[in-house]
Amino acid sequence: MVDLDFSGPRFTWSNKRDINNLIPERIDRFFMNPSWCLLYPDAKVSHLTRCHSDHCPVLLETSPRRAVHLSKPFRFQSFWLSDPSFPNVVNQAWRQPRKLPEAIEKFSKEASSWNKNHFGNIFGKKRRIMAQLRGV
Repeated sequence: MVDLDFSGPRFTWSNKRDINNLIPERIDRFFMNPSWCLLYPDAKVSHLTRCHSDHCPVLLETSPRRAVHLSKPFRFQSFWLSDPSFPNVVNQAWRQPRKLPEAIEKFSKEASSWNKNHFGNIFGKKRRIMAQLRGV
């Protein structure tokens, strides 16, 4: 049997006495054999925060969710429609036949890039102008 590694607090139990008589221990564990390890290669153990008990909860995840880095969500800006160069951005993104998800992704990248190069950070510009107006 093998003790599965963990994340979180080092100790899972405490006698809940004052610091001079405190006894913390790691007595709650998950053990597995090699066959189990092959079935669940991504298994993960987390020691959670202790609340009312002298034991902290221990969570075993056999298929932990992978951390996903999400980029900023795409935001369509209505003022783009008033710019004469915007239809070219749309045409460029939708020119070649693609599946809908690919076309949407291509358009969002093209439109975001065009916005950054064409207008810059309009929210920052607006903040600076508003600050100047308040100063007048």
